[in-house]
Amino acid sequence: MSGPQVGDVASSASAVSSIVRAGRWLHLVADDQPHVLSMQIDRSAGAATIATRFRDSGPALDAVERKATKPDVEALLLLDAGSSPRLVALGSGSTERRRAGYAWQLADDGSLAEQFIALDLGPLYDTIAARTGATVNVEGACQLGDEVLLLLRSSSTGANRLATLRAWRLAQSIDTGNVAPDLLERLVDCELGTLGGVRLGFTDATVVDGALWFTAAAEDTANAYDDGMVAGSVLGVLDRDGHVIGTWRLDADGAKVEGICAHAHGPATRALLVTDSDDPAVASRLLECDLPVLPRRRVVVYVTRGTHDEPELLVFDQPHDSSAGTQVPAGGIDPHELAEAGAARETMEETAVEVHDVRMLGRMAQLASDGTPCDNWYFHARCEHPLDAWTHVATAGEADAGLEFACRFIALADAGTIVHPAHRAFLHEIRIARSALP
Repeated sequence: MSGPQVGDVASSASAVSSIVRAGRWLHLVADDQPHVLSMQIDRSAGAATIATRFRDSGPALDAVERKATKPDVEALLLLDAGSSPRLVALGSGSTERRRAGYAWQLADDGSLAEQFIALDLGPLYDTIAARTGATVNVEGACQLGDEVLLLLRSSSTGANRLATLRAWRLAQSIDTGNVAPDLLERLVDCELGTLGGVRLGFTDATVVDGALWFTAAAEDTANAYDDGMVAGSVLGVLDRDGHVIGTWRLDADGAKVEGICAHAHGPATRALLVTDSDDPAVASRLLECDLPVLPRRRVVVYVTRGTHDEPELLVFDQPHDSSAGTQVPAGGIDPHELAEAGAARETMEETAVEVHDVRMLGRMAQLASDGTPCDNWYFHARCEHPLDAWTHVATAGEADAGLEFACRFIALADAGTIVHPAHRAFLHEIRIARSALP
C-alpha cells in the first residue's frame, strides 16, 4: 500500500515517532527532540509550526551522546477521560532516562496549553517489566472506549504485547501527579509475523470506528536500544485480544513508518503516516493513504453439555426459514468487541443459553451468504442448560431481533450430518478437545 507524499514534517524533525490529530491540529513528537511539534491541518493560511518544549535541549552533542541522553518519547496519546481532554507524551522506558511522561490540556480547537505536567512513569514501567520479564519499550498508545492500550515493541527475538490501563485511572494519576504501579490491568502477547525474514515490531497505533489500527516495522535489532536494518513496514489491525485481523505492506521508500493517525475523508478513512530514517540529516516525511476496507468478523460457537463420553451440541432451526438448515450460534462482532465476549453474546441472543469456558478453536476466511468475505472465528464453549428443547424469540441483534429459534441439543457424534455445512469446519476439534479431558 502506498500513498502520495505530503512533504517534510519540519526541517528540524528527522526522527518523528508519533502523530495524533486533535481538532484543527496535528501534534507530532520526535524521539530525539525535547518538544512537541504542532501544525494546523489547514496550512493554506501559512501558519507556522509551533514547538512546545517539555524539557531543556542542553548543549550540542555528537550522535552517540545524543542517543544516550534523548528523551525517547515514542508515543502520543489523546486521553479523553477525567476533567478535560489531554495530550500525553510517553517515554519508551527502554532505559532509566526514558521513563518520563508529559501531559498538556487541550483547548476546544485541539491546540496545546503552554503548561504541562511532568510524570514519572517508572513505577508503571517497573510493573510491566516484572510481568513480562523483558525491557519495556512503549512504541504507541491509544484510547479504545474506557481503556488505554500501550503497544510494547519486541526486539527481533522478543514478543510484542498490548498493555491495558483504565483511562479514568490514568487521568486521575495525571491530576495527582502520581502514576501508580498498579495501573496495569492486563497484558496480552501479539504475534505480528515477519517481513523479509525479520520479526515485525509495533511502532504506533490509532483507533478508527472501534478498530485498532497499528503500524509495525521489521527492524533487525536484538534489543530495545540499538537501531538496526529495516526490512520494511506494515499497516495492520488488531483486536483487543492481540489477534491480527489483517496486515498490508507499506511503501515508504525504505524509511521506517513510525506514526499513524486517521480521519474521515469522504466515504473513506484517510491515514496520515510519519517516517523515521534513523538519520539526523534526513527529514521525516508525512505520507497519506486510504485505510483498506476490513472483512467482517464473525463468530461461530459450538456449545456442548453432558459427560465426556456422551457430549451434546446446542443447535437451532428457524421455523420462518426452512432453507437455513440446522445451525449453531453465529453472528457478527463489533471491531472493539473481544471475540470471546462476542461468542457468549451471540449464544445468549440466539438461544438464551449462558456459556462458560469459551476457547478458540481456529479461524477461517469464508464467504457469507450474501457473498461478502468474512473472517470467521470458531469457538467451543460449555453450558449446563437444563432443557432438551425450547423456543426462543431473539430480543437483540440487528438482524435477529423478533425472530423465533427452535433450540435443542443433539448428540455431538451426529452433528457432522445434521449441522449446516457452513458451520462444520471445526466440529472435529471439539471431539479432540473433549476426548483429551480426564
